[in-house]
Amino acid sequence: MTSVDLCLAIVAYKPDLVVLDRVIASLPGTEVLLYDNSDKDAARSLMSQYGNLTYFWDGTNIGIAAAQNFLIRQAIAKGFAYAILSDQDTMYPPLYKEKIVAGFAIADDVVATFPNWYNSNAREDESNRHFLLKNGRQLRAVRVNAGLTEIAHSIASGMTIKLATFEQVGAFNEKLFIDWVDNEWCWRANQRGFKLILDPQVRIQHCLGETAVTIFGRPFTKRSTIRNYYIVRNAMYLLLRERSLLPSIKAYLAAKVLQHSAFSLVAADKKVVELKGLLAALRDAFCSRMGRRDLDAR
Repeated sequence: MTSVDLCLAIVAYKPDLVVLDRVIASLPGTEVLLYDNSDKDAARSLMSQYGNLTYFWDGTNIGIAAAQNFLIRQAIAKGFAYAILSDQDTMYPPLYKEKIVAGFAIADDVVATFPNWYNSNAREDESNRHFLLKNGRQLRAVRVNAGLTEIAHSIASGMTIKLATFEQVGAFNEKLFIDWVDNEWCWRANQRGFKLILDPQVRIQHCLGETAVTIFGRPFTKRSTIRNYYIVRNAMYLLLRERSLLPSIKAYLAAKVLQHSAFSLVAADKKVVELKGLLAALRDAFCSRMGRRDLDAR
């Protein structure tokens, strides 16, 4: 694997340019494809610092799924073999590219590899906890400390995709707009006979949500009302509409809808506003109203 074989595909939304600059600098010598979903093109200024950066912006927030699909198609057109998907605040360790691509050598049917990750917003380190499919059907959360391991799903940031087989899995589901996009794609890859490989020794720093709180003795990542809306709506939509999902995955989604709804309501500063958002999420899921939604317009 050479640097020409791999690119970094970043989706940004109103990024902190200092942090975004550090993200790009953490993978030196890598060609960067950056899609900016912001209403202003402030991140365009980074092009003057990096000759290997291609910037895409049209002033419209098309969602993370559509932006990732766009960048992957660009990467394929440019002839890259692999693409690292990245959020705007994920920091990469030295030799990340060489280490993360090594997982593809396990078998020809490996479609994506994943790093371990640490949530810089969390109070507890849950970085070794991952989901596996036991016997190919039972979704189980286990701690993975060493060795390349086949997993059921993980977050998109740091995920490295073999572009030659991307179309066999299919594009990211743009109906979801944001949240559960990565998991749904991973589950679909598993269903179509592909492997997803985690290297727990490769670790990235990633910022999830706004802050961490403890509710009923359990850690919970606090998010905005609109993000809670997408999390609950999309989980319920997948539960109701994706008939090919394994029963254990449907049970996982059902538990997430209940837990996230309850915890986000308890954690909310404006509980009436939060409750309205959660009810809107459930209503839209039942009615299959997907894509980008404006809660203020209701």
